[in-house]
Amino acid sequence: MDLRPYQLRAIERLRIEAKNRPILVAPTGSGKTVIAAEIIRLAVERGHEALFLAHREELIRQAAERLPFPSGIIMAGTKEDRALPVQVASVQSLIN
Repeated sequence: MDLRPYQLRAIERLRIEAKNRPILVAPTGSGKTVIAAEIIRLAVERGHEALFLAHREELIRQAAERLPFPSGIIMAGTKEDRALPVQVASVQSLIN
């Protein structure tokens, strides 16, 4: 997946400036899901696990589809595969 220059800059700034729990704020349509997918891909390549949280079913499915590797989905009505290193989850499902 080809990222735009501003998306690459955002990832680099997060890597350099954020120490423990980075947060990215960007406008609608700027590709936050694409940026997150790349950050997760880089983390998985280094042997880490990742959890992508969203609050709506559409966003959960969109995120899972955009990841460049298989991911589990934790959401009501969905068969879970928690063995995968990346999980895309509904906030509500995790609370329950």
